[in-house]
Amino acid sequence: MGPSVSEGTVITSPIKLQGLYTFGINQNNKPVIDMYTFQGQITAANGSMFPLEGINQTYYWVSKTEHSHQNKIYLYTSAWGSKDRGNDGATTPTEVLIRNGIIEQISIGQKLDMLVPEDGYILRAAGTAKTYVEQNLKVGDPIHIDYSMQSTNPNNTEDPTTFKMLIGGHTILVKDGQAAQYSRDVSGIGGNRSRTGVGYTQDRRYVYLITADHSADSAGLTVSEFQRLMLKLGIYQGINLDGGGSTQLVSRPLGAVNPVLVNTTEFGGQRQIVNGIGVYSTAPQGTVKGIFVDGTDVLFIGEKASFSLRAYDQYYNPMSIGTDQVKWSVKNGVGAFANGEFVAVGKGTETISAVSGNAKATKEVRIIGSEEVQSLQLSLGQTVMVTPGTTIPLTAEAVLQDGSKRSVPLTSLEWEFRGFQGALGEQGIDVQSVNGTGTAQIIARYDGFSTMLTLHSGEDRLFADFDTKQLAPAVKVTPTEIRGAVTTAQVGGSSGNALRIDYDFTEGAGTKAVYAAFNNDLGVAVEGEPMQMKMDLYGDNSYNWVRAIVVDANGKEQYVDFTRNVNWTGWQTVTADLTPLDLAYPIKLKRIYVVNPEDGQDERAAVGSMAIDNIKFQYPVERAQASYSTVYFKVGSKEMNVDGIAMKVDQAPIVNNYNTMIPIRFIVDALGGEVIWNNQAKKLTIIKGDSLIDMWLDNPEMIYNGKRVTAPIAPQAMNGRTMVPLRFIAETLGWKVGWDQKTNSITLQ
Repeated sequence: MGPSVSEGTVITSPIKLQGLYTFGINQNNKPVIDMYTFQGQITAANGSMFPLEGINQTYYWVSKTEHSHQNKIYLYTSAWGSKDRGNDGATTPTEVLIRNGIIEQISIGQKLDMLVPEDGYILRAAGTAKTYVEQNLKVGDPIHIDYSMQSTNPNNTEDPTTFKMLIGGHTILVKDGQAAQYSRDVSGIGGNRSRTGVGYTQDRRYVYLITADHSADSAGLTVSEFQRLMLKLGIYQGINLDGGGSTQLVSRPLGAVNPVLVNTTEFGGQRQIVNGIGVYSTAPQGTVKGIFVDGTDVLFIGEKASFSLRAYDQYYNPMSIGTDQVKWSVKNGVGAFANGEFVAVGKGTETISAVSGNAKATKEVRIIGSEEVQSLQLSLGQTVMVTPGTTIPLTAEAVLQDGSKRSVPLTSLEWEFRGFQGALGEQGIDVQSVNGTGTAQIIARYDGFSTMLTLHSGEDRLFADFDTKQLAPAVKVTPTEIRGAVTTAQVGGSSGNALRIDYDFTEGAGTKAVYAAFNNDLGVAVEGEPMQMKMDLYGDNSYNWVRAIVVDANGKEQYVDFTRNVNWTGWQTVTADLTPLDLAYPIKLKRIYVVNPEDGQDERAAVGSMAIDNIKFQYPVERAQASYSTVYFKVGSKEMNVDGIAMKVDQAPIVNNYNTMIPIRFIVDALGGEVIWNNQAKKLTIIKGDSLIDMWLDNPEMIYNGKRVTAPIAPQAMNGRTMVPLRFIAETLGWKVGWDQKTNSITLQ
């Protein structure tokens, strides 16, 4: 929106909005922060003149009644990479093509269907400016254009059109080393957001490029917090630049050729940016200063990694070394290279060597073993019920003994599935079939270290496909100025119809939405008590939200989020969890809608189209009822009583170092659990309900639900039976332990 200059060429001109500061570098390599105005004039062959409003500018509203392009002429150069030049429907373009100072073509009342040529430019006129073009410009006539930019500060006489660079910004934040009064209203960019800014020190020697992220554990910064940050950095003059989803910082790693994104973007992806500030080195190529192997330091068994050799000279320029010029080798045999890719085949430390000509570099890589793992947990990307055809979007994270956290590649884990059949796919666990028990368990093992995740199994029931099952959709909007449409049509190559929602959020203020309202906005009844709702959504990469409204049995409207960031194009299945809503069943589906909330509205597309198909609700399969038994026995006795039935065991419970030890298999079997013995590893695994315990003979360390714990005494083998500490195991598995001191008897239930 503001002015920009590149190597002495004006790319865009200032606009009439007040308080927009700019940052530039003058011909003497000194930074400048200032505000500028623009003056331009067109002179026709007949001597008539008309003001030139600006160069390469998009449309905007100067005020509620004044449109930037009405009754104005703008100039567009080849830097403007679109056939639409300021077109938003509010004005009708008349365009003039000029090459070598001569008018070649005039298009009255419509745009020229072309990009601006490299050797020419296009004038765009509307309103009274169109009348001027009709009355004074003719094909074949010469035309003369003059323009200039001036600082609003009378003490600054530098010509910004000669600057090495200039870029438009927002409000001033720091002036003369002090917190400045905002030059523009900042309420529209308020809240905690990602921020981008630029400033320089008092001696004008150092320039700071600053980003602050709103992502993960970082809440971002308010404008005033960003201002205070600049002051703490010692900035003498500083301004705010475009933030939010446009906050992106890239840098070139030492020895690398290409820059990489180094901050975490607010909406999780990268977007195309109209302009930016780049810092480049012009140093000549020098001699080699350093060479090293670039890549990860830590891997898991089975994980693959690519390593590269990077070199740089004394000026920190990258020096190219082709991959075909590098010979890779390993020292210890716990890793290997295959087709240029390193594979971790065992645990331990591996030394990687790279040789290229006379240059050699080494790198130590640690391959993690289970003894380094303190905990291993599986997490879901979203709430999922296990149904045939579902992909369970899992991630695995390990906490190591040093406290560090690392993501574990799913391919490095061994998998076991209970209650369903599945396989590891590219996006997670692909469910093939479900056995109908109502419970699905996923067990993952890394080098013998186990963890388990228990989920509901369920079934999908089709609610609407907009072919055989319709919902009588009608369009609703908010506020009333919004334009929208709801139709059924084939979208994105679909074989049948889908529900299409078109929206235009250009007008109006506040949160804006276009709704597909069902059954005259009374809603459509949903059977049973679903836990989830899912549908196919055709995204338009607009960053808008997609939500639904359901009405429960108490008449309360509840809002269901499918996505708060449509950052893709094409069909994608989205799922919403209904369980946190505390719904009173039965429910009705009232609306599905596209919404552009007021906060961060400028970061999202104002015009677009999405589609919805195959709305389904997911219902849990009824879980098998857990069995509850009561077990009674005495220390030193081989008799056991289970629910009143006497049984014999071949190893009596004993007391060892103040700990009661019990034969685990008989007890777990009696209480409805499962015991698995691995004779080679001398390992015992107990699975009961949502709990999984791994233990080893003569080792007090155990793994309970993916966490390493220590028992008061190690499991022991007696007469061919594994004896374990009663209270520790019982309480870990959630059993109640009753102890009768007089009779030395124990009750478990």
